[in-house]
Amino acid sequence: MEQDRRRFCIGDGELVVQRPGPGVVLYVIKGRMTPEFVPHFRQAAQSVVDLGRQVSVFFDTEGMRGYHPAFRDQMTAWHAELKPMTRRAGVLVRSRVVQMAIAIANMVTGGLLVSYSDRAKFEAAIRDALMQ
Repeated sequence: MEQDRRRFCIGDGELVVQRPGPGVVLYVIKGRMTPEFVPHFRQAAQSVVDLGRQVSVFFDTEGMRGYHPAFRDQMTAWHAELKPMTRRAGVLVRSRVVQMAIAIANMVTGGLLVSYSDRAKFEAAIRDALMQ
């Protein structure tokens, strides 16, 4: 199991990027997301794609309090670009604001993101991705 873990803090937002295993990236998001975070999301997934693998991405947004509209727009565009190289994409959701952002992204990506409101099911999806 890979142990790569990186933490980024910008303003009142925090992003922890983890690579729990080959081809899987877990993003733990807290606070408010701004466009300055987007390159960190992109880089982590691209490092998997650059190895010739499809990537499974998971977003733990339980601690996310909000986002700048440009963050949502850039993330939606990134999901659309990443879709051909994406094996799985899951989001742990608590906030209605985040649920709305996922709905918008899914209109663009054709339902790429799977929402989970139950942490146990979200973690089971990550374990399943690690076994593939």
